[in-house]
Amino acid sequence: MSKVIKGDVFELITPKGKLFIQNIDQKPKEPNLVRILQRFHIEESLEVNKLVEEPEQFSIFFALRFALKKGIVRKVGNFNIPNSYNIPTEMRTPVVDKNGKLKHWHIVDVETLVRKRVDKLSDTQKKLSPHEIWNDTLLIERLVSGWTLENWKED
Repeated sequence: MSKVIKGDVFELITPKGKLFIQNIDQKPKEPNLVRILQRFHIEESLEVNKLVEEPEQFSIFFALRFALKKGIVRKVGNFNIPNSYNIPTEMRTPVVDKNGKLKHWHIVDVETLVRKRVDKLSDTQKKLSPHEIWNDTLLIERLVSGWTLENWKED
């Protein structure tokens, strides 16, 4: 298995087509921070270098090295991370009750991990990426069902 480095792009096969993931950051023994690139793709002649330049859907912590080791994702190349991309300084996570119903949100400072409670998200906060670790199954399930940052609600 080759080492995963900054800028590596991987292909994940889903029921709706290929999804592309770009590695942003990794720390030893932690999941990788990745960009989830736009849309599902079915065309064979996709120009990944152009796709990488488009705004991402969101960023997430993803078990990328595990997925690569298990053959769940396939490396397609290494591309510069766009200058327009900023590593998130804040992300959000839901707080749910024992029945899974949303109580409120936490806005998480990514560096300090300090959490701030928010009962109702502002439009800006709705665009914050999840402060969660996802695997391929959850990523595919959410995106195939039409999940977006703006419509993310925990039930």
